[in-house]
Amino acid sequence: MNETTDDQDFGVSTTTAVRALNELVTEGFLVRQRGRGTFVADRPAPSSSAAPRERSIAHVMCGSGPHNSDVVGGIESVSAELGYRMFLSNSGASAAAQERALRQALDTGA
Repeated sequence: MNETTDDQDFGVSTTTAVRALNELVTEGFLVRQRGRGTFVADRPAPSSSAAPRERSIAHVMCGSGPHNSDVVGGIESVSAELGYRMFLSNSGASAAAQERALRQALDTGA
């Protein structure tokens, strides 16, 4: 096999391949080690009694601005594409509201 592999060998774009690798890292199948590369992760055997965990992502923003809808739209689009549930909260300028939102996100597994 040729040492250099391009998109034509597998019929996918580089972007698709990178997204797939990123998802495998997120799911814990691969680990990245800076300066060394990406490797298959050591994973314990799954417990038969463990329920599958819903994948979710949280975005807690503070206030509003001209770019917030673009940021939220981008997060929502990528989350849906990757099969993640999205947790969104606007804490305004309140540190207490931000803390509540972050705790709620953590409690829901985001």
